[in-house]
Amino acid sequence: ADWLAWMKGTVLSYVEKGQGFSTGVGSAPLHMRHVVSVRPRTQAQLMQDLQKWTPKRDHWMPSNTNEIFLTIEEPLNGENVARSVRGVGFWAILKEVHRARAAMSAKSGEVTSAHFKALLELPPLDRSAPPMPSLGRLGAPLPFAQQAQQGVKRPLQHGGFPPAKRPVLAFPSNPALARAAASRPYAGGLRPGAGFGKGAAAFGKGAAGFRPGPAVQYGKGGK
Repeated sequence: ADWLAWMKGTVLSYVEKGQGFSTGVGSAPLHMRHVVSVRPRTQAQLMQDLQKWTPKRDHWMPSNTNEIFLTIEEPLNGENVARSVRGVGFWAILKEVHRARAAMSAKSGEVTSAHFKALLELPPLDRSAPPMPSLGRLGAPLPFAQQAQQGVKRPLQHGGFPPAKRPVLAFPSNPALARAAASRPYAGGLRPGAGFGKGAAAFGKGAAGFRPGPAVQYGKGGK
């Protein structure tokens, strides 16, 4: 409850002061804000330090074209780590803080764990639909193949897709057929090894020794 009171009195206090701005509270000047920092510095000292971060000036310069709703300093590089908060999210945070303060305040003055548990069980005040996944196009649905892979640890091993395997040369399972194929004489019009693809090139010129010649058939005398 104390933290919620601190939030309303510091970080969110500029909302009531900036209600008169025609462009909205997101364009309220920086001197109306409360800068949150982990460094032990006063607000006046933090305002002076922010002037040193000239490369990050757009993080701390609210305007009608550069709305800033929360100011949280990153002490290492001077960035406003809360600059990405948009108006819809900011107003949702503000509503939740107001409701939480009302829920955590007990008439007896004592806040118990039951109040906190009851607060956690309450539904959110603002429900926003999650953004639709797209493939480079806003709102484009995923293809059926990618939808089927969602939640699968190894999509390529999913049962709906055949495994990618390299082709394996099939050899005869019968030993007699294998011996007959090996002993069959070569009578084709192609040179030996041509049917085996580029793998036959590994034999080099030695492959010419497989070609039968007269000296092999009839001996040196040709008889």
